Amino acid sequence: MSESQSYKNSESSEINGKSICLVGNVNVGKSTLFNALAENRQHEKTCPGTVVVYNTARIKGGDDTLMDLPGINSLLVSNEDEKEARNLIIKGEVGTIIHVLDAHNMIRSISLALQMAEFGIPTVFALNKDDMAQVRGIRVDIEKLAVLFGVKVTRTVAREKLGIANLRDSLVYCAVPKKLLKFPDDTEQALREITALLEGKVYSARGIAMLLLADDASIKQLIESDVDPTTLFECGQIVQELQEQRRKPISLTLSEHFMYQATRLSRDFQQKKPDQKTQFLTELGRSSTRLSLGIPQALLMMVFMYLLVGKLGAEYLVGLLEGKLFGEFIIPQVTNLLAPLNTPWITDLFCGDFGLVSMGLGLAFGVLLPVLLTFYIFYGILEDSGYLPRLSVLLDNLLRKMGMNGKGVMPLIMGFSCITMAIMTARMLDTKKEKFIVTLLLTLGIPCAPLLSVMFVIFAKLHWSAMLVVFGVLIVKIIIVGIIANKLVPGQRGAFIIEIPPLRIPDFHPVFKRAVLRLTAFLKEAVPVFLFASVILFVFDKMGGLDAMRAFFSPTAKWLLGLPEHSVEVLVMTLVRREAGAALLDQFFNKGLFNGVQAVVILIVMTSLLPCVNAVIVLFKERGWKQASVIVGVVMPAAILVGTIVNYVCVFTGVTFLP
Repeated sequence: MSESQSYKNSESSEINGKSICLVGNVNVGKSTLFNALAENRQHEKTCPGTVVVYNTARIKGGDDTLMDLPGINSLLVSNEDEKEARNLIIKGEVGTIIHVLDAHNMIRSISLALQMAEFGIPTVFALNKDDMAQVRGIRVDIEKLAVLFGVKVTRTVAREKLGIANLRDSLVYCAVPKKLLKFPDDTEQALREITALLEGKVYSARGIAMLLLADDASIKQLIESDVDPTTLFECGQIVQELQEQRRKPISLTLSEHFMYQATRLSRDFQQKKPDQKTQFLTELGRSSTRLSLGIPQALLMMVFMYLLVGKLGAEYLVGLLEGKLFGEFIIPQVTNLLAPLNTPWITDLFCGDFGLVSMGLGLAFGVLLPVLLTFYIFYGILEDSGYLPRLSVLLDNLLRKMGMNGKGVMPLIMGFSCITMAIMTARMLDTKKEKFIVTLLLTLGIPCAPLLSVMFVIFAKLHWSAMLVVFGVLIVKIIIVGIIANKLVPGQRGAFIIEIPPLRIPDFHPVFKRAVLRLTAFLKEAVPVFLFASVILFVFDKMGGLDAMRAFFSPTAKWLLGLPEHSVEVLVMTLVRREAGAALLDQFFNKGLFNGVQAVVILIVMTSLLPCVNAVIVLFKERGWKQASVIVGVVMPAAILVGTIVNYVCVFTGVTFLP
């Protein structure tokens, strides 16, 4: 099915002329604004024939449909998310646009606004992140901006829900923005000729002509059912004649022209008066992308994570909740309450090795809650500070050897938060090769936040060298597999173009608020799974199932990996959720069932095995059965092989990892 056909079969019945679409660059706060404007009942839609998803909901206080499309940095796009978002807009199925502008990065936002204006869709501007802009000494005159484009402009701070009511009220004043792009004479002449050929055949002939001029093959497919082949051929001839007069591709010339015009126009309504603090942050941000200073800064961030997550979360807070609250108060109290029943199996069901309270609730609230909260705070600091894009630049050369570019850092870093979402985020990469390799590396050895949190709990009870060995082995394995995959996987990597926001000091309040929201969402999903897994393991153990599995797998676990028989239930729990297996390992380690070397080996193995069930489902959905099966076929044997090597090296060298 062609792209135009699949698009025409989209859910246009729900996306009528009254639909309101939020448009904006990546990371402009668009989705946060959508959540503030939309009713609680939201629907996730998928563009037909793709894996690109977007959200729709009724706008609060009205009947119109609100759409939250993926971010778009330019209408001249290369990745799938941006392409599908653009196509939904330019086919004329959107009635009104809320264009979200980034107040502290106006040139990028105005560049997209200039392109969107060519399509003549009624628009209002939401100037978001105005608080961040003012901190950097950036002042945007919204009156001049409104006059320049001829549309209503409202200041918003989406995270604090400021300006939301004014933005909603401004929708009644939506207007078609002025067309401000001024092209060179030969380009303008070519645009007029293509526009004349398309007039009356497509929605917004000039806007489509601009994209055809960039020789965008997907646009040709999109309009092929509306435009006869002869007209398309004539349009192609015009593009070819103009290209013959240029040294570089027209698409690149247009992109440069958009940015030039945006820079020129921004001077009319934007003032910059950076203070000393802003200048210091600017210099610090620049230094973070250079190897000589960037690597030490990255190491300092790792030390900060260790102190915040490892020391505060894994040692102090876990000691309070798991050791004091559950170990010395809740579990003894529940045991005493059940004592009059004089039924040992009921006591075991709640407080035994696989008890609902001792394992199900104890692991979730005693171990995961405190460590995960501190990790999400650390991750939020990275997000808000603007450090992650700089890490992409810093690691670009290394990732190129692994078949990707610096953009691959973003899904890999997100993998430390959630493997499932990271696999979906791989869509941001431009080529199939890059998407396959980053998905392989995510499933091969990236510990998600819940697993990472429990790992820190275990590391706190071992010598510091245990943490270096585990993470060192995982990093080396990822680099080696990435380099091999680059040689074996066919295809090319995309161009590395990334917007680097200003470095800033994060505001702790929104960082903490987001951390709590993420933690709450995780616990809502994980606690029922923990309780269910506890019951299953309890019943399975009482029926003798665990004894049978130990007898079957113990020889392999013992002779290859050097693991005790209780590693079976740890690995079984790992297949349910990886952090559940690690939490059970922590309990067994406390009981003396695992020594230091065995704890290190099984941590490496469980991190390298398949991720949680949700991630496996998304893996097959995103990459398809063929690629997903290849990834599974690589990941599982590699986990056993690496674990075996680490075990025998530790035995040979005599290390114990005990403090």
